[in-house]
Amino acid sequence: MKNKEKEIIIRGILIGIFYFLGIVFSNTFFK
Repeated sequence: MKNKEKEIIIRGILIGIFYFLGIVFSNTFFK
């Protein structure tokens, strides 16, 4: 696996985590 590919995958995972946390946060505090 090339370095660039690894970077894209890591970035995708981080975006997914932040997106998920954002949904959980808004569901918890903005009902």
